[in-house]
Amino acid sequence: MYSPQIIYYALNMYNLGHNLRKTSIQVNKKFKIKTSKSTIHNWTQKYKDLCPIDSMKDKFKGCVAVLFSKHFEHENLDYLFMYHRYKLEAFTKEGFQGLNDYIKSFEAGCPDVFFEVGQRCSKPLFQINIETKKQVNLACRMAKFAVGASRNNIDRHKLVEKFMLINDKATIACEVPVWYWDKKINDGVTGHIDMIQVRNGLVYMLDYKPYAEKQKKAASQLYHYATAFSYRTRIPFERIRCAWFDEDSYFEYAPISAKVGFSGCKKS
Repeated sequence: MYSPQIIYYALNMYNLGHNLRKTSIQVNKKFKIKTSKSTIHNWTQKYKDLCPIDSMKDKFKGCVAVLFSKHFEHENLDYLFMYHRYKLEAFTKEGFQGLNDYIKSFEAGCPDVFFEVGQRCSKPLFQINIETKKQVNLACRMAKFAVGASRNNIDRHKLVEKFMLINDKATIACEVPVWYWDKKINDGVTGHIDMIQVRNGLVYMLDYKPYAEKQKKAASQLYHYATAFSYRTRIPFERIRCAWFDEDSYFEYAPISAKVGFSGCKKS
């Protein structure tokens, strides 16, 4: 019987472009166990519906450093910024050059000075009025699998981010810094977007939020993200969507349709 941590690690290794043999060797080395190519193959088949990246994996198989990562320390917290090189390049060809330029700019670092002052997106000073319906989708199923591999509540956030970055086809980056000046509150606003996706010609800001259905500030926090992201990338507001989710629920809205300045959020 293999632990969820072992299977989680194996799927990540395999979908970063390693073959079955290489994945088995890495798993055995890390966990001091014995697996075979057939074991890894069985896992990739069993969890194939959670790993749609498999259909495009051959295009970057053998590439060195599929993921770029860099640590940023803001407000005494450590953020691991990562992006998927192949998926970012693929979506750039679909008309998201501003997104490409913005994500890659963090290879040289982040303007930390903006994060030393101002307000955080996670503590919004105003609420927005939206209507959104509860859904259950692939993000929920991937989160459930990743959370099952966590050893504690602290780990689950980063495990969800990494699993989605590696294994789905839409997620291109995680823990992406954003900042802007908000005239409504006359102050700077900063934050880190959990995940950025591109699908159906739109850019999605996603936040993993345990107990998503009970979250009261998520919509406002994501509205700040969308505002900052649109300003930084020059991607029109109408091409952005905001969403928060956990293992059981997914909520999404278009920020361009949100009414800013109202208290609370309605759900239908």
